[in-house]
Amino acid sequence: NPYAGDLHGYKGTSGRLRIMAFDYHQAPESVEEEADFPQRPANADYHLLVRRVVELKNSGSVPAALQAVNQAIERSPVKDPRLFKMRGNLYVLLNEFRKAIEDYDFAITLDNTYEEAYLNRGLANLLTNNRPDACVDMEKSIQLGYEEGVDKMKYFCGF
Repeated sequence: NPYAGDLHGYKGTSGRLRIMAFDYHQAPESVEEEADFPQRPANADYHLLVRRVVELKNSGSVPAALQAVNQAIERSPVKDPRLFKMRGNLYVLLNEFRKAIEDYDFAITLDNTYEEAYLNRGLANLLTNNRPDACVDMEKSIQLGYEEGVDKMKYFCGF
């Protein structure tokens, strides 16, 4: 299984980053992509913080990214499920899987069609040795149209 070593940390944080649904569709990866961030609140500080979270995460400064996402959550004019998924992803990188699952749970409570949150909660459940719930979440992400979950489900749940 090419993903198992990465997910369980044998290849470290960079391996986990590679297999998580890690903000590629929700958060701007660059200043130019800021305009594509859907449902943007009017609060400029919020946008700077979201951009900062992505920059810090991409540079490997996960604890600083966690602080920035906490600030973004506090300053966001609405409860944004993408922020809770982002924070969950950071918790996974910090090996705080239960906290990650709580954030994915909350993101799904806010938007029960959030396919990436289901997939990432499934991966976090795998890391806590909860394969049954992990496979249910991966299946749900696929049902909601998240095609990137198909290969991961085959590898982790296909036996």
